[in-house]
Amino acid sequence: MAKKGSFVIGEDIGTALLVGAAFKKKNENYVVVTNNLYTAQKIYTLILNFLDEDECLLFPHDDLLRADAIAASKDLEAQRIYVMYKLLDGKKRVIITNASGTIRRLPNKKKFKDSILTLEPNDDVIIEEINSMFSILGYQRVNKINQSFQYAIRGEIIDIFSVNYANPVRIDTFYDQIHTISTFDLSTQRSMNELDKITVLPANEVIYNDEDLINIEKEIYESFHEMSQSLTQDERETLKQNLKFDIEQLKNRESSQVAYQYASLCSSIDATLLDYQEDSTIVLINKDQIIESINLLKWEAKEYFDELVSNKQTITGLEYYQRLENLLSKAKHIIEINELAKSENDFHFNLNSLNAVVNDYQTLLNAISFYKNKSFSIIISLDNEAQYKTIEKILIDNNFPCSLVNEPSISKNEIIITFAPIAIGFELEQEKVVVITSKEIFQSNRHESRFVGRFRSATILQNYEQLEPGDYIVHEYHGIGKFIDIKTILIDGVHRDFLHIAYRGKEELYTPLEQFQLVRKYAGREGAIPKLSSLNGKEWSKTKQKIQDRINEITDFLIENQAKRAQIAGFSFPEDDYFQHEFESRFPYELTTDQLKALEEIKEDMQKENPMERLLCGDVGFGKTEIAFRVAFKAINSGKMVAMLCPTTLLARQHYEVAIERFKGFGVNIGILSRLIKEKDQKRTIEAINEGKIHFIIGTHRLLNDEIKYDNLGLLIVDEEQRFGVVQKEKIKSLKHDVDILTLSATPIPRTLQMALVGIRGLSQINTAPHERMPIQTYVIPKRAPIIKELIERELQRKGQVFFLHNKITTINSVARKIEKLVKGARVAVVHGKMEKNDIEDVMINFYDGNVDVLVCTSIIENGIDVSNANLIIVDEAANFGLAQLYQIKGRVGRSNRIAYAFLLYTPGKVTETGKKRLKAIQDFAQLGSGYKIAQRDLMIRGAGDILGKEQAGFIDSVGIDMYFKMINDAISQKKYGKKEENTKITNLLNIDAYIPPQYVGKSDKIEIYQEIKESKSINDLEKLKNKTRDVYGRLPEEVVTLFRKKAIDLKIEKYSKYIQTVTEINNFVLITLATPFNKIQSSITLLVKKLSNFATHLRLINEKNHFIIKVNKIKGWFDVYENVINEIIDLIDENGK
Repeated sequence: MAKKGSFVIGEDIGTALLVGAAFKKKNENYVVVTNNLYTAQKIYTLILNFLDEDECLLFPHDDLLRADAIAASKDLEAQRIYVMYKLLDGKKRVIITNASGTIRRLPNKKKFKDSILTLEPNDDVIIEEINSMFSILGYQRVNKINQSFQYAIRGEIIDIFSVNYANPVRIDTFYDQIHTISTFDLSTQRSMNELDKITVLPANEVIYNDEDLINIEKEIYESFHEMSQSLTQDERETLKQNLKFDIEQLKNRESSQVAYQYASLCSSIDATLLDYQEDSTIVLINKDQIIESINLLKWEAKEYFDELVSNKQTITGLEYYQRLENLLSKAKHIIEINELAKSENDFHFNLNSLNAVVNDYQTLLNAISFYKNKSFSIIISLDNEAQYKTIEKILIDNNFPCSLVNEPSISKNEIIITFAPIAIGFELEQEKVVVITSKEIFQSNRHESRFVGRFRSATILQNYEQLEPGDYIVHEYHGIGKFIDIKTILIDGVHRDFLHIAYRGKEELYTPLEQFQLVRKYAGREGAIPKLSSLNGKEWSKTKQKIQDRINEITDFLIENQAKRAQIAGFSFPEDDYFQHEFESRFPYELTTDQLKALEEIKEDMQKENPMERLLCGDVGFGKTEIAFRVAFKAINSGKMVAMLCPTTLLARQHYEVAIERFKGFGVNIGILSRLIKEKDQKRTIEAINEGKIHFIIGTHRLLNDEIKYDNLGLLIVDEEQRFGVVQKEKIKSLKHDVDILTLSATPIPRTLQMALVGIRGLSQINTAPHERMPIQTYVIPKRAPIIKELIERELQRKGQVFFLHNKITTINSVARKIEKLVKGARVAVVHGKMEKNDIEDVMINFYDGNVDVLVCTSIIENGIDVSNANLIIVDEAANFGLAQLYQIKGRVGRSNRIAYAFLLYTPGKVTETGKKRLKAIQDFAQLGSGYKIAQRDLMIRGAGDILGKEQAGFIDSVGIDMYFKMINDAISQKKYGKKEENTKITNLLNIDAYIPPQYVGKSDKIEIYQEIKESKSINDLEKLKNKTRDVYGRLPEEVVTLFRKKAIDLKIEKYSKYIQTVTEINNFVLITLATPFNKIQSSITLLVKKLSNFATHLRLINEKNHFIIKVNKIKGWFDVYENVINEIIDLIDENGK
């Protein structure tokens, strides 16, 4: 790469290759600057074709100033902090950034380095000091960590999640000293790998110590007094209150946005990226566009600060960015890369894209012959082992020797095959090198995004039933009450934990936490407020009976339907063959574990003699379609026809377009039927179906047309069956008789319901997002016209499209007109549920085809539209939506290789407390695929309705989702096995201090531990739980150890209940009554007396009506004796009786 001057490169892959080659050759620092984040991300992805991930780092910053100033993306900030940390090691690297990332203020290198905290085993730690340090570094304290930038302190246990670790880290202390350090799993909270130290990075880029804050506060008030002289009294008071609020936020480290707003007042926050990557060659990609972007950012920053000052929200004299000229002066060299030549001295770097020169195996062989004759080095980049075997065989069969290598290298006139992830093929004429990838050979589009965010959160919150005071609960026998608190009560010298529950009319109930299985958290749809039960009335039992009657009808139908299908002889599909493997190998990505499991389950069902009926659930974009296409190919490959039924014209078209690409080269004839297909073409397609010439037909309800004869239908795929009407559903049923059916749904099905339906309805679930999908950047910001204007204009500049969600039909057209005035030249369209179905589809199709820039819509877009070019969604008055709705709506964007944005707008002063919590929840769980408590609950209720009928939602509101599913479980168990699911045996309530002291864990965690103890079914389960409790909360107090011992004894008694009849406590004795089978063991009593001789001072052995009773006296050490007695009885049984 030249020291000075400009290169002219038309293709991004050329820029990536040039920078990558220069770095490899010279091993110097490079900073590549683009005009926007999308281009930076694209160049970064392409450079990773040639460099390792440690050699090339992305330093991303939001292009949208107002969004960043009001609600910065934690995802992007985490990545920037990680890059700043990596650059401290002094290694040579290529850094890719955008214009705003280049001029962003950062703490100087020394300040950042000094703020990093390193801890090792045997270090002295004082919990209060650690708490203060983490807070200064910007970490948020929580009870249990579920995402990056959080920490937790529970007794001796300290958890922290710093962005330089893939998993959070647990520090186990003992007497103010670090005992061990280990990573732990975010979803299970269990420790994993031990570490020899932990390095904790700041949670904010802008770091203030106490001295900084004193100086900043002083400067703020000096500026305030200066400004005050020209202000009215009211204006002065408003400004004073706003500044006071800002200073409070700075001191509490509550807002990185406020921290950055005042960064220019801190002398140690005067650096930029160039100060971290010293002695760098700066590569400016399209310099004019970079300067234009920076000028625009600076103008926006001035406008933004002027607006704040005008509204008396801050002081004058603040600066947002550093000066570009100062940065460029620090560069070792400056190189420009432009798409077009600026002068005759510019150097043209000629790299030709291959496009689609190769599209079948013969064309590939022709291309290889062509390049071999021109003495080119040929590099073939493939995705997987299956593709390699296919290509290797073709080449060897045609006398083209080849070799597989890990790293692509240039070997003159040879053919090299590699798994290096090169996105697209290209030809370098001067160097005589050609790279051919799986994109050209197999038409597989490798996902262009390789940026994996450093910010992480739990994929799904498993424990949405966690109880908090004020929550509604459902007691199996007493009905719906309100949870008040957990109380530890001293009764007869023994501590016991109780749930304090309030009922109607000031009635109260104290339920021992050992009987927690009788209580469930009430969970209905969001906003559903249940009616409290009365402890004395019969209302609760009547409600349960009414719901039970309906549940019996549903379960009868499900079981009867399954029994009927079990009697029908269907088609048994053969096992996978070569062609199936070949089809599957052309998919460019590895399936997730969930996808593989679902695929295996479906194939297994298809290979059985009875017709399959399986439901595949998975979030929007989680890969259901690929699974459906694989099993569709299995059916077609076995000589059967496949039909795919879609609820909308657009969805049918989308599936058809994807299918055409996916099945290319396999001789599969695919057809489509919908209202948009011309009448004569529809007739031809129907004729072709009836003649058996179409292998795979995709369409709307037109597939249910009486003219169509499905004589050889082997598989019916129904997408979102719940969205079809009653008549259409009846028609679908008529097709189902002996055909395999796969139904796809984006709504999750609760695990409890899945378990209940095992053997009745096949259910497969995909819970994990594909690895290559980008997380959606979610912002909650105040509603202001300048922000909306900037957001839409920026998206249109990057050739994208926008959803603007406004959920009031009465005002939707006026909102659309406002947007047209706000964003000149934008093509705006409106769609809502009161429009004719065909009109809705026409607008949607126009948007899909790129003929509409901004779609102003209601929540009608919640389901079933996939527009890969739409990567911005703005939700107007987002606080008015349910979380489940917001979760589904957000899934409309982020379906391509671009970073997607969801902006949730609210009107300050008009948001209710519930609305605030809702907005915070969706922002906190911005990570892709994250469930959050209320949304998961709402979606699960929808999912239950999809399987059991829509009216179930009302029943669930009456008793809560957990109680409802328990009733379903009990009903199915009764009908299938002739027995009701029994409650776990209530523990022997012996009076002993076996409880969880309040200083050991918090109240909600206490309930969780009791629940998990209750649910332990074996000694092994209990031992694992004991280790987990020790791991998560620290060393077990004596009372907790006793609680576990007590449960272990209960489990043993339950296991040997044939021999041990009862354990009861009377006055000051524990009575262990042995059952008749124990007496039948030869010499049982003689042997028992011998075994118990060591405990004679505590025991009496009584024979009462041929039942032997061991009477344990509750004097000092009695519980140890009781435990030993039980163990001795069990040993005797094992040795002689079993």
